[in-house]
Amino acid sequence: MRPYRQFIGDGMTDGHRQEYYEVKEQQYLGDDGFVEVVHQTVDEQEESRPVKIAMGDVVQEIVRGAGVSDNVVLNKGRGRIGSRLRAEAAYVGREVGGISLTEAAKYLGRDLSTMSLALKRLEDELGSDGEQRKRLDRLCDRLRQGRRRKYQLSKA
Repeated sequence: MRPYRQFIGDGMTDGHRQEYYEVKEQQYLGDDGFVEVVHQTVDEQEESRPVKIAMGDVVQEIVRGAGVSDNVVLNKGRGRIGSRLRAEAAYVGREVGGISLTEAAKYLGRDLSTMSLALKRLEDELGSDGEQRKRLDRLCDRLRQGRRRKYQLSKA
């Protein structure tokens, strides 16, 4: 608080300073460097903010990319491919839409603990498999395009 008071106190003798009244792009009060920093911060936050997407849309993209029927993901079987694709769907759903693992498990007809283990395995693999990570990142980017952001409401 002391530096702020010092700043205000120092400015009291300066009189009117026009640079404090120049509004950039009708939303920022500050110099060009400050505006650039704000833009970068906002852009980074927007990229990671969830979008409105249904789990069904995620599954459709996953199976389309894998070249299989959605039955492979949605059936009750325990095959390796289906299990892998379900984990990818849960991962992408969370990354793109903020879909909870509970919601993904319910949609995919799986037990929450089973989905949690599958997702953990996938994340471990993504740490060492750069190609797989890139493929899922591209999928996430495609799913984000053209979708509205999902804003979380704050309780005031």
